[in-house]
Amino acid sequence: MIDNQATADLARQVTEETTSQLPQEKLEGEQAMIRTANELAERGSDYADGRGQAIGSIPPRIYMRWNLLLPGCWNDKTFVEEFLQDNPQCRCPGYRPRPTSIRNTFRIGGDFYQKNKHLVTNGP
Repeated sequence: MIDNQATADLARQVTEETTSQLPQEKLEGEQAMIRTANELAERGSDYADGRGQAIGSIPPRIYMRWNLLLPGCWNDKTFVEEFLQDNPQCRCPGYRPRPTSIRNTFRIGGDFYQKNKHLVTNGP
């Protein structure tokens, strides 16, 4: 038989521990974004690794956070373009994402990133 009180206590403990780590994780994420910007600036706009010209670089923690929130999001070109538009430090020099536009009051492109970025950047 499962002890409901023990389960609730464990859930509360895990939640408190995770929540207490969010400020440090956010700081580390911001530092990773700065490092990414510096690395991309050093490589320049001609970098290619055999798969085509690079358009950007995503820090691993940011990549995983988004992938947990929306599995497969990095396979969606619109999502990637929105992310790179909002996070220019992750873009390769010279790369410009296609702008999302409004036509007949309909937004062209997905907006999942815009609606949910606060969950990744600020925690739940």
